[in-house]
Amino acid sequence: MTTWAALLILVLGAVLLILNESGVISRIDTTTFGYVAIFSALILYLSGGMLGSYRGRAGAMLRDIIIWLALGLGVIMLYIYKDNLVIAARALRSLVPHASQP
Repeated sequence: MTTWAALLILVLGAVLLILNESGVISRIDTTTFGYVAIFSALILYLSGGMLGSYRGRAGAMLRDIIIWLALGLGVIMLYIYKDNLVIAARALRSLVPHASQP
């Protein structure tokens, strides 16, 4: 069912892009609208497959969602504090000089 819904989103998005003459669809430029249509269809298709694979195992699905959210948050935090990590690595090299030499 989600496959057909994703295909419907892609077809409607393509029709709107083809019939558009102004370069703007719903106050969004056509390039952005195309990306939104593609990614919406992709998210719908993948989420339908994920829900089907976790049928009857809601606890396992919730656990896996929390794990993925925690991993994503960890990557975001590493990116936010990347400058501090570089400073800490530089300080560690100065405290342990033989570790930086082969």
